[in-house]
Amino acid sequence: MNTLYLHIGTTKTGTKSLQNFCKDNQDVLAKNGYYYPMFEQRFKGVASVRNGHFLLVDENDEESGTLYAQMMNQLMDLFEIYPNIILSDEGLWSAPDRIWEILKKESKSKKFQVQLIVYLRRQDLYACSSWNQTVKNNGKVTSWENLDKEHLFTRMKYGTRLKKLAGFWKKDRITVRRFEPERFIGGSLYADFLQTIGLTLTDEYTLPPKMQNTKLAGNTHEIMRILNAAPDISESSYRLMRTALQSFSELSGQEYPNEMFSEAEAKAFLAKYDDENRMVSKTFFHGEPLFQEFTWKNIPKWTADNPHMTHDIIRFIGACTNQLVSIIDSDRKEIRSLKKELERLKKAAGMEPSLAEVENTPPIKNAYL
Repeated sequence: MNTLYLHIGTTKTGTKSLQNFCKDNQDVLAKNGYYYPMFEQRFKGVASVRNGHFLLVDENDEESGTLYAQMMNQLMDLFEIYPNIILSDEGLWSAPDRIWEILKKESKSKKFQVQLIVYLRRQDLYACSSWNQTVKNNGKVTSWENLDKEHLFTRMKYGTRLKKLAGFWKKDRITVRRFEPERFIGGSLYADFLQTIGLTLTDEYTLPPKMQNTKLAGNTHEIMRILNAAPDISESSYRLMRTALQSFSELSGQEYPNEMFSEAEAKAFLAKYDDENRMVSKTFFHGEPLFQEFTWKNIPKWTADNPHMTHDIIRFIGACTNQLVSIIDSDRKEIRSLKKELERLKKAAGMEPSLAEVENTPPIKNAYL
């Protein structure tokens, strides 16, 4: 029977990296009987590598329902060629029950089986990473101290969620992996993922370059968070400021290494999920603890009045100024080039450009300005 491998996240577990890996290795996967389709249909604000997004159908919307039917037909056509199809979208982890009800009916009527794959990250690490990403992406959030973490991170109730999914698919149709590098097959997330679908990482596969960690470290996340709440800031200004902060984020993190939780807070936060994690442990790991034993790096909890904040604000001003000067220099160089080209063209046409014409040549707008 044909198999639809459905990678459903969760977020902050290398999902985008796996999606790009599958896209970049379409040919190798296809040679082994697996296919990662890149559909022509696009969804606003959704990366094209999230090829399973169409499954989040709204049956009450005629256009959405029509698109779902069209893409499901494309999927069936692909099953005529490939016995295994891989789809991925992290939004499916939190999908409402109706999505799974629809897919279950489709799998029965069209005679294919579904295998879910999900990666889980320890909740305190997930919370901090998710918070950082939200701030970095211009999310207008309250301070960490005032954040309703329990409400915001209910999606980390792994046991409850997996129990719900097991109501639609048998337990052996759900593969649960821990997002802990020490547990990855061969120390590689890509090798680990391939094993879940019955393949082995070989030299045939193209590995993406190791991406630099671009999280906002030190004090840079707080500077960005405050800027996110400022009124009337354009998207291009956000890009400039975010780039400026990321340019010295690593240095800020080295001078002021910190965690958003204190050790006691992290333990208390994790304790809320003890029952949830035991459910996963018992169901999928034969009682073995879901995550490795809690350890702490012995670094301080972040505070707004830390002595490094002034230095980071000065760095931010300098980094923004440096970017603006680079943009101005680039524009000036382009203007000079355009002036020379204008003069050449007019001379070739037997015309002499006036000084006013040359000086009033408008610059081409930079992407930041």
